[in-house]
Amino acid sequence: MALYELGPIFLASPGEKLPHEPRRLALALSGRRTATAWDDVQGAAVPAFDFFDLKGVIESLLADLHISGATFSSKQDAQWLHPMRSAELGVNGNLLGVFGELHPKLTANFALADRSVLVAELDLDALLAAVPERFAFKPIPTAPPAKRDIAVIVPAETPADKVLAEMKQAGGELLAAAELFDVYTGESIPAGTKSLAFALVYQAADRTLGEKEIEKAHQKIEGRLRHMLKAQIRGKD
Repeated sequence: MALYELGPIFLASPGEKLPHEPRRLALALSGRRTATAWDDVQGAAVPAFDFFDLKGVIESLLADLHISGATFSSKQDAQWLHPMRSAELGVNGNLLGVFGELHPKLTANFALADRSVLVAELDLDALLAAVPERFAFKPIPTAPPAKRDIAVIVPAETPADKVLAEMKQAGGELLAAAELFDVYTGESIPAGTKSLAFALVYQAADRTLGEKEIEKAHQKIEGRLRHMLKAQIRGKD
């Protein structure tokens, strides 16, 4: 199941006869991530929608609307959501909404205890206000990209978005892309920490980057992560 709905909600307005009716965008996911297929492995666990599927839907929506400056932060005080699988969405300092997995007690009350139900409620007017009136076209780069990986050890409570923000700040225009591809916790790293591995792409619009220039940019990112987040670079520190 993958559903959305646009419409008003109804909030009491003290001193007024009629309620306030702000518009909301609601999303809901539950069940299998993919449709039933002939090559499903018999007896194997069926992959189901989870928190990161819903986060991906929201990220895709923001990208399609050309909305930048989005942040995701932990949301533990929403009683209807799982305290460890919920977050709030902000754009340029403005709260756009909350999303996550419904609290197990709530799903049990609606005979849904056997499955995860992911929901989001976004402020539609705030979302539309964040859409730029125009956006700049970026030409396809003609110079080849250079790819590097980096794995950092940070405290377990450090969000990956915070690490990404520091890397982008240090990488500047030469860092064309950065994507998280692995999260590890285990015996080979200190207790209370996690290892985050990122794939980095260095690229300039007007020239092919030399090895020294790439290495200098990479070292700058490593240095900022050490300084700002007290992070360790795996394989180096």
